[in-house]
Amino acid sequence: MKKLDNGQCVLRVVDRLDDASSAKSEVYVNGVKANGFVSGAILEMCVEIRGCYVVFSVDDNCFEGTLWIDLFDAQLKLKDSVNLTWIDAGSDFEFAGFGSQESILFKYFGRTYALKVWGEKKFRLPFVSDLAEIWKGFRFSSYLEVRLVKKP
Repeated sequence: MKKLDNGQCVLRVVDRLDDASSAKSEVYVNGVKANGFVSGAILEMCVEIRGCYVVFSVDDNCFEGTLWIDLFDAQLKLKDSVNLTWIDAGSDFEFAGFGSQESILFKYFGRTYALKVWGEKKFRLPFVSDLAEIWKGFRFSSYLEVRLVKKP
């Protein structure tokens, strides 16, 4: 597990944020274009974990805090996504290190979260399994788990 340096992972905005949708960007890892777009216009960080890549990005909107987390496999195909959103709660993203059980720690909304990337999809109940600020869509399984570690 390692955090990629600037230049190893790059976002290229292809569609800007507007009233109806978030920005869309292409992802390049080590110069290779990923197969799939991510929401967001600003790259916060990219982490390589077990041959996969986790991309953290945000929109360029100071009035709404949305952190987009996208998982790409070793062939740079989009596997899973999750986002954390609070309306009227712009926030700064901060990498907080690596935790136990290969988790990625980060701060957002003034809270510390742990992201776990599973090797296989895990069962979940939409709207019940996750914190209120987390959105994974209406799916019954996911490779990504985000949990709250510490409130402010």
